[in-house]
Amino acid sequence: MYESAPNRSYLEVADGSGVGGEGGGMTVTLAEAEKSTAAESSKYLIARDGFFVRSRPGFRSEAVRRVPYGTRFHALTIEGDWARVTRRSPRRVATMEDAKKGLGWVPVFFLSDVQPPDLSLNRFVDAPGGLDVRSDQDLGAHVAGVIAHRSPVTVVTMTGIWAQISAPMKGWVLRHFLTHTPPNEA
Repeated sequence: MYESAPNRSYLEVADGSGVGGEGGGMTVTLAEAEKSTAAESSKYLIARDGFFVRSRPGFRSEAVRRVPYGTRFHALTIEGDWARVTRRSPRRVATMEDAKKGLGWVPVFFLSDVQPPDLSLNRFVDAPGGLDVRSDQDLGAHVAGVIAHRSPVTVVTMTGIWAQISAPMKGWVLRHFLTHTPPNEA
C-alpha cells in the first residue's frame, strides 16, 4: 500500500485506481518520510475522554484541536511514542497542502488498529425496587421519577458516583445501579 524508498522524501501511494497516471498511484511529499515508517491501516483514538492533537510530538507542544474518543485517523509516520496522523485518507491526498489538513500528533498508546466499542453508554437498571432519577447530583435533590428494574437507560456522562441519563427520562442516577447487560429477574 505505502512504499518509502531510501534516500527519498516522499510516500508513494499505490491504490490501483489510476490516480496519478498509468501506474495506479500518486506521490505525496512528506518531509518525515525518511525519518519514519508509514502505517498501513486506519487507527482509532481510544482515549475515553478524547485527546488534544498536538502540533509536534510531545505533551508540552501546542494543542491543535480536541478529537473525541473513537475518531478514525490515518497514521502517516511514527516517531518514538508519537504518531503523525491525519483524518484524511492518504489515498485521497493529492498535494502537500491536502496532506497538512487535519494533521497532528497523537501518542501511539492512544491509538488502536481495532475500532473501539461505542461508548454511548447504554446500560440497564439493576435495582429491584426501581431507581430514583434525581434533578441533580445530590442524594437530597428532587426525585423526578423512578425507572423500573431491568429497564434500559441512555447515559450521557458519568461523574464520580453519578450518571447523567437522557432516556427514558432526563436526570441523574447512582451509577452503581447500572449494568452493561440486563440483570436477572428479581
